Amino acid sequence: METRALRIIENYCGQSFRKSQVNERTTLQHNMGRLTHEIVEIVAIKARSNSWVYSDVFGSSGWVEIDPSEIPYEGNQIVVYGDYLGTHYSEADVTYTYGHAEIPQPVQTALDLLVRQIQANGTKNAFSSASLITPEIADLLAPYKTYNGGAL
Repeated sequence: METRALRIIENYCGQSFRKSQVNERTTLQHNMGRLTHEIVEIVAIKARSNSWVYSDVFGSSGWVEIDPSEIPYEGNQIVVYGDYLGTHYSEADVTYTYGHAEIPQPVQTALDLLVRQIQANGTKNAFSSASLITPEIADLLAPYKTYNGGAL
């Protein structure tokens, strides 16, 4: 029941509270790319250039593995600098983790309240809507609720 209640809270807040790993491809503009989730850690990254000069000189512009420790990131944005030859990459394929290592205490309190709310009301329609989010639970979750990909 706690897993289903956590899904309700995650849907309500617009973010995951479980640590997860995902792989995404992003277009790089001016060395910067934007990913879907706030990055906890970059696990692996590769990039490539669509430069015709790079292709003419070195052949196909295939993927180049990059050391994840060399990639600066903040929030959901990464910066991928060009290689030692001055090549600017146009696309990156990034494997990264996001979410929380531990559920924050206010979210855990809201989760406990929601589980009790579900148990008190039964399970009818309890897992398909946020109708069980009481004002008390909403207040606990307010700092974690996101709008348009960012926290309030």
